[in-house]
Amino acid sequence: MHSSILIEEHDVEARPECVPMKCLDENVCVSMVKKYFTIDAWMLVQNVMGVMQAKRRWDCAACSMLLSTSESVACESCLDWFHLKCVGLKKVPKRKNWFCRTCYKVFQ
Repeated sequence: MHSSILIEEHDVEARPECVPMKCLDENVCVSMVKKYFTIDAWMLVQNVMGVMQAKRRWDCAACSMLLSTSESVACESCLDWFHLKCVGLKKVPKRKNWFCRTCYKVFQ
């Protein structure tokens, strides 16, 4: 790759509050995109992710309340997390893949 097509440091969002928490989800492998960044830009990405990791707070995508207050489920498509109650579930689904209403509509 030529450096002219790599993501530069000035193109990286450096404000952790503007980066979706979904980037920290265990199903996301951010390091897979490292090859598309300059060295300085990748260092900035790592710094931002480190700040996010330290201040990590997982909120329900439906009610914006802290997830640790009750059982929750993640959408396999958008990676948003929801309280079971907020999506009308009484218990965690047995099936491997669960989709929120928004993503389910897209797949229909």
